[in-house]
Amino acid sequence: AAAGGGANGTQLPVVMWHGMGDFACNPLSMGALKAMVEKALPGVFVHLVQVGETCAQDEENGFLMNANNQTTLVCEQIAAIPQLAGGFNAVGLSQGGQFLRGLQQRCAAAKMHNLVTLGGQHQGVYGLPKCSPEAHRLCEYVSELLEVGAYWSWVQEDITQANYWQSPLDRATYRAANIYLPDINNDAPPQHHNATYAPALRALNKFVMVQFTEDTVVIPRISE
Repeated sequence: AAAGGGANGTQLPVVMWHGMGDFACNPLSMGALKAMVEKALPGVFVHLVQVGETCAQDEENGFLMNANNQTTLVCEQIAAIPQLAGGFNAVGLSQGGQFLRGLQQRCAAAKMHNLVTLGGQHQGVYGLPKCSPEAHRLCEYVSELLEVGAYWSWVQEDITQANYWQSPLDRATYRAANIYLPDINNDAPPQHHNATYAPALRALNKFVMVQFTEDTVVIPRISE
């Protein structure tokens, strides 16, 4: 099959996961992207990842649900969608990018053919995000917590962005206390490495990581 296409020549479905402060049913962002893909690929099935029962919950969970729990929920979500059983292409925006990568590494039901991440923080962040007006209050609360206690156990359990906070000044604490990024990057001590992660990534047809040249949210931008 051609890249991006199914074995019988049909167009593969597309799964998209939004970034911090956004939500799946936002007509100005994810809705517009979905419409763009559907226009470019007539008849394609597009699934927008939503973590929560409502739009509001989806946005809140992008700040207040840890990445491990999000990955588990989305794995179950994808497994329950018949149109995705034969495989799909995936596009992740910002933190949705590294979460889709983690999904590929951990979730057998995620039969990705190609993965594109746009501004995904694959090596984490070490800087406070620039908060958008739409999610300003919640974002500012998260920013303050990251500044004072990103590796506190309850912050790791409850704050999404803490799960990819990587301090270059304290690698030992990062590896010991961060509950997500050291694992999916196999950046923990060798005895804790997961031997299935690299083969899962090599199984992708293409893995494209796009860095935004003018990004003001991801610090450092090279993490993308």
